[in-house]
Amino acid sequence: MATSSLQKAIELVTTATEEDKAGKYETALTYYDQAISYFIHAIKYEAQGDKQKETIRSKCTTYLNRYEQIKKFLKEGKDKKPVKDGGKDSKDSDSDEDADKKKLQDKLSGAIVMEKPNVKWSDIAGLETAKEALKEAVILPIKFPQLFTGTPSSSQSLIHWYLVVLAVIAFIFTLLAIPEPLRRQAWVVNKKRGVKNVEIRDEGNHFHVDTNNIVVSLEEFSQEKVIILISNKGSGNRKPWRGILLFGPPGTGKSYIAKAVATEADNSTFFSVSSSDLMSKWLGESEKLVKNLFALAREHKPSIIFIDEIDSLCSSRSDNESESARRVKTEFMVQMQGVGMNNDGILVLGATNIPWILDAAIRRRFEKRIYIPLPEANARKDMFRLDVGRNNNNLTDNDYKMLAERTEGYSGYDINILVKDALMQPVRRVQSATHFKYVSGPSRKDPSVIVHDLLTPCSPGDRGAMPMSWLDVPGDKLAEPILTMQDMMRSLATVKPTVNNADLTKLEQFKNDFGQEG
Repeated sequence: MATSSLQKAIELVTTATEEDKAGKYETALTYYDQAISYFIHAIKYEAQGDKQKETIRSKCTTYLNRYEQIKKFLKEGKDKKPVKDGGKDSKDSDSDEDADKKKLQDKLSGAIVMEKPNVKWSDIAGLETAKEALKEAVILPIKFPQLFTGTPSSSQSLIHWYLVVLAVIAFIFTLLAIPEPLRRQAWVVNKKRGVKNVEIRDEGNHFHVDTNNIVVSLEEFSQEKVIILISNKGSGNRKPWRGILLFGPPGTGKSYIAKAVATEADNSTFFSVSSSDLMSKWLGESEKLVKNLFALAREHKPSIIFIDEIDSLCSSRSDNESESARRVKTEFMVQMQGVGMNNDGILVLGATNIPWILDAAIRRRFEKRIYIPLPEANARKDMFRLDVGRNNNNLTDNDYKMLAERTEGYSGYDINILVKDALMQPVRRVQSATHFKYVSGPSRKDPSVIVHDLLTPCSPGDRGAMPMSWLDVPGDKLAEPILTMQDMMRSLATVKPTVNNADLTKLEQFKNDFGQEG
């Protein structure tokens, strides 16, 4: 019963808005009236906390205002359709729509990553294919726009149009020199093909129109010369990728790669969103959030939209799912396709652990689908080095190699957890020690000065061992124990991998069917 009144109110107001849009105002009025009663009951008896009460009260007020407008309209018996904001004209309605749009975009503005995560490409071990694909999709189009005909610079655009105008003028004058029957057919061919390469050439007694390597015979013609009408050899098809899907086992660095993109993509806007940023319990608001997310990305382009765990937002459509979830997926597909909109300069970067549940239409819109596998031995070795970092240790290159060999099946996250646990082993030695001894080391107050009164845990049989616990050691007199290979092996015995073979088999199958190696 905890949410029964609120759920009933939402169902009633959904029906009310549908009847309202259909112009059935009397029916809509009845449903609005019932919905408002349930909203009030939910505010009084079911809402938990002031924030939830305020949210419900705000929505209730909106529907109450609409209820009063319809009631007034029916009472006055006007033929004019009631407007939504106190009887204001369309200009006021437009301004209110702009206000709603601004409100939604303000909500999404929190998804913009303002501060760079400071993750470099060099911080990512392995995954060279994935890094190269992202450089190709993000970094190169920003640095060298002339390489991508889909994103020309402003000066190139002016030169391009200037050449097009000259070519059209030359085309017209050349056609005037061709007999009328041939001229008409040349016009028809050029118009039908919509081509960029058009050439009429002599081959014996026949002239041909060459349109992008499609040769069309016109008629016999005795004039012996080659007439080039238009020649524009630019391919016009090289454009940056608009959608890249990163898939693989959990903990392999998909989100970490996204952080590197946010760091390395200078002069671009990075949006990091999840399903919770885009989903709303209010009718119609979720798809508006999706639409406004892409509108915001177009305003700030070049931009990157990173959606982590995209499977929670774009799973396969089914008969059992709610209508609102279906509308969100449809809106997402429309925005990614970019029909009627300019999506140049926008990259959608998705990440998922279970790509096989993605809707097929969504999968198609991710032009590159890159598998982020479990790290290989060399990558694991580099990960151990990166995670140990500057912590005091005596590990050798052979130690790192041995650790890499013994962690087959571990993800990058598993290795990170293993190293974290190993770094706690010296702390545990301090905590459990029953004897300490004096050693030499840098002073805590002045590291350039070597002192000889630091204490470190030791075995009872060590020379100079003194029975004492860590509680007896002064805070500035403890010498930090170093991380050893024994510490790493002790943690290796307790930290297990989190990925099983069944998941890997499914991911490998998806890679073979739809993806590529990362």
